[in-house]
Amino acid sequence: MKKFFSKLLSSIKTETRFKTSIITFLILLIIYSFIRLVFYIVNNSFYHDIKFNDLLLSFVIGIRFDISAIVMLNLPVIILYNFPINWSKIKFSFQIIFILFCTLNLLGITLNIADLGYFSTIQRRLTFEPFTAIDDTIRMVPALFINYTPLIISIIISVFVFIYFAKKLFQKIGFANSNFSFKKSFF
Repeated sequence: MKKFFSKLLSSIKTETRFKTSIITFLILLIIYSFIRLVFYIVNNSFYHDIKFNDLLLSFVIGIRFDISAIVMLNLPVIILYNFPINWSKIKFSFQIIFILFCTLNLLGITLNIADLGYFSTIQRRLTFEPFTAIDDTIRMVPALFINYTPLIISIIISVFVFIYFAKKLFQKIGFANSNFSFKKSFF
């Protein structure tokens, strides 16, 4: 048993993992900030009377919110990835962490994109309403596909683009070994 753990803990580059986590976090923060900018552009008519300084302050506060959301969403991935284990010794570990990373982040990105259409209808942000009003949400789904086709398409495109770049990121940081198949991760 001791030999097993010593193999798992051998050749771990925690410094590299920490740098990778920070870079990934910054990339996610840029994605969320971009979605916030698009949100403002799409819903500009609701903010016409707000001064530039107040708008800038709301973006800064929004970044603080995004930081906490990204950390909360990615906490399982952060813990798994930065845990001092040599993941190449564990079968399917790459696929599990990759799927977890994509699933959690695509959930957050999808909810933010859905906010683009939701806000103009309800005049408030989509936070936890899908979880508190499940019946209404289920009844609204067919109308969402009809009324918000561009948003649905942008969500689908975002999924593919995010997975593509996540794959590139995982390969660049050396987290994916030669046995790792991204296709097997999702099919």
